[in-house]
Amino acid sequence: MELKNNPHNRQKKRITSLTLSKDDLKTLCLKLQEKANSASKIEIENYVRGEIEEEQYKKDLETIKELFQLSITVTGKNGEEITGVVNELFDLASYPKEVKYVFIDTKIKFKVRNYNPLNGFRIFLDFTKPKIFDLNFLPSANTPNESNFEVEGYDTTWVTGVFADVSNFLNDRKSNFSFFHKHSIYDLLLYLLGFPISFWICYKLSDKLDTLFQNSFMVNASYMYVFLSSLVIFRLLFHYIRWVTPLVEYVYDGSRIGTHRTIAFSISISIVGAVIYDILKSFF
Repeated sequence: MELKNNPHNRQKKRITSLTLSKDDLKTLCLKLQEKANSASKIEIENYVRGEIEEEQYKKDLETIKELFQLSITVTGKNGEEITGVVNELFDLASYPKEVKYVFIDTKIKFKVRNYNPLNGFRIFLDFTKPKIFDLNFLPSANTPNESNFEVEGYDTTWVTGVFADVSNFLNDRKSNFSFFHKHSIYDLLLYLLGFPISFWICYKLSDKLDTLFQNSFMVNASYMYVFLSSLVIFRLLFHYIRWVTPLVEYVYDGSRIGTHRTIAFSISISIVGAVIYDILKSFF
């Protein structure tokens, strides 16, 4: 099998903010299948028959159509994995309630046959969330996520069109809370909120600490301990907020993420409100 020697094009993007439900995911897969069908037509138009018989030639064309039927791999929260075509996959009884990963690659089937198609795409959706109590992870860094989308091929129009259409679909479903996952956002919040709140907690506990410890060293040590403990709690609260506002989120029926968001934001607003109230009270 020979391929036309046209310029090769590749467009790739990291998916840094996305919220999808099961219906959204199915809609995306249907859209991707349409793009794969158009790639199949281009492949057939450019397929070089060579010296093979008519019957074999027709079989090759049918094989190309079959190979462009997407195999969608969905991995559940507990590692269970299912693979299927878009019209069947989402109706399977084994379809996981909580989705961890979604992977689609139009070229995998072709590689088994040692054939490189003219055009194709690859998408990987990573719905994992950062751990709350993982203090080894620096909160100043971007939240790690491997979600990405890549289109490549010899047909510039097809590559550009597929990349634009899918990108627009993904952009229309961006998360409303992705700013919590940006680089250095924790540092900004630490200086604006973390340190002031920690000083405020020390102030609120000052009478009890002074009464509890008579020794000046112990009093100073207790203030330091309370201050540092408050910063640790602030960091854990920040991790919790990142956990309840995933960078790439899969929404499913029965999820308690809304309840967790209410708790996280209620705690945050209550603390900040109390600090502001005490500050205003001291001036008026």
